[in-house]
Amino acid sequence: MEYKEGIGLYGGTFDPVHNGHVRVAAIIKQMPFISDLWIHVNYKPHYKKPMLSFYLRKILAFSLDANIIDGEYNYTHQALRNLRKIYGRKMPIYYFVGKEWDICKFKNAEYVMRNCIVIPIPKIEISIRSTQIREMIRKGELLDGLCPDVVIRNIEANKHEISI
Repeated sequence: MEYKEGIGLYGGTFDPVHNGHVRVAAIIKQMPFISDLWIHVNYKPHYKKPMLSFYLRKILAFSLDANIIDGEYNYTHQALRNLRKIYGRKMPIYYFVGKEWDICKFKNAEYVMRNCIVIPIPKIEISIRSTQIREMIRKGELLDGLCPDVVIRNIEANKHEISI
């Protein structure tokens, strides 16, 4: 398949941002058909309660060195509508999603499938998951080497905002 230049959309709870997220964002940005990468931080995920507040997760997402979608969107279709307002109908939007997610089960799935090209996130070896990092935060363990330094500093500085 030949891809036209367009923008990338990478969504998640980012609870918290870790080095796996950083690697995925870097891979997406290196793709020759991606001119800009946008991050959609899920406001209130229906499938889990985040440990970090939305606003802290959004601040930490800046460590991905990409544009952050402005707005409190729970669903992909809402983030896509926002990008369509910015870029119009003709700009290709490539939505990068983990292979474990079934787009057909997304809220307003038809809109998502009509308004973007879904690309599975490239398989990368990650030795840590957000679930493990949240458990380490609960136990007060060090996150060195697992998250960007700016994320670790912000988690330390904002411990009062963390739901443990």
